[in-house]
Amino acid sequence: MPNIVYENWTVPVYALVLGELTDYIHAHRCIEVVTVYKGSAVLRLGSETYELTPGCTAVVFPNLIHSYKVGENGIRCYYCTVSWGILSRFGDIFTSYIPDSPVIEKTPERLIKVFSDMTGMLLDKHPYNDRRQSGQAEYLLAELLPMLDLKRVKDVSGDNLERILLYYNENYAKKITLADIAADLHISTTYISSIFRRYFGTTPAKYLASIRIMEAERMLLDEKRNLTEIAMSSGFQSIRTFNRVFTAAKKMTPTEYRKKLLDEIKEYRNSKD
Repeated sequence: MPNIVYENWTVPVYALVLGELTDYIHAHRCIEVVTVYKGSAVLRLGSETYELTPGCTAVVFPNLIHSYKVGENGIRCYYCTVSWGILSRFGDIFTSYIPDSPVIEKTPERLIKVFSDMTGMLLDKHPYNDRRQSGQAEYLLAELLPMLDLKRVKDVSGDNLERILLYYNENYAKKITLADIAADLHISTTYISSIFRRYFGTTPAKYLASIRIMEAERMLLDEKRNLTEIAMSSGFQSIRTFNRVFTAAKKMTPTEYRKKLLDEIKEYRNSKD
C-alpha cells in the first residue's frame, strides 16, 4: 500500500473556494465534496481515476484513499468537508456503503447555489454561523446521495489502523507520548511505529505534527484568534515551536499563510459582488 496522509478535520463544515486540490495521497474520516466550475482535475480514488470538468461534483466517502491532479489550465472549485457528527445523522450510509462512482456528471444549478452560499459563509460574523453551515451541508448531502449508485461494503471501524488514527485525531491538542497511546489502546509502541512506517512512511511524532499543522491552518482563518492561541489550541507547546514547524511544512510563516488565505477569500467575495 502507498504512503498515506490521514488528515484530521475537526470543524463540522469546512467550505471554501479553491484554486488548487490536494495532490498527495490522503484519506480522512469526514466526507469531501468538490464541485468544479472552471478548469479541470483528475480524481484518483484507490486504483480508479475520474475526470472532473465544469459542472461535475465528486463525493469522496470517509476513509477512502484519494488524490487529485489539476489540469494544465488550473481549476476553480467549491470544496467542503463535512464532519462525522453530521454524517452520523444519515445512519449507516457512510460506514456500510460507498458509491460505485464518486462523480455526478451534471450537478443541478440549485445545488451549486447551495455550495456557493456555504463557501460565502466562511467569514460571516453571524452568531449561529456554524449551525447555518451545518444545515446547508446536511441538505446538500441529502440531495447528492440519491444521485449516487451506492453499494454495501464491510464495516472496518474496529481495525487497529483506524483506532490509532482516531486516537491521534481526538487527542492531538494534548501533550501525548507514544507510550500514552500504546497504554490507552493496549498495543505496543513498536507496533504503532511499524504501522506509521508501513502506511505513512513517517514516524508517529512527525504524523502528530502534521495533524497539528492542519488544525492550525483552519484556525488561521479566524482573524480573532492570535497566533499564541492557535499554537496552544492545535497542540504546540510554544509559539516558537509552532512558527518553526509550520514554516518548515508550509514554506511560509503562519502570518504569511493567513494573509494568503484571507486574500483569496476576499478576492472571491469581490468577484461575486
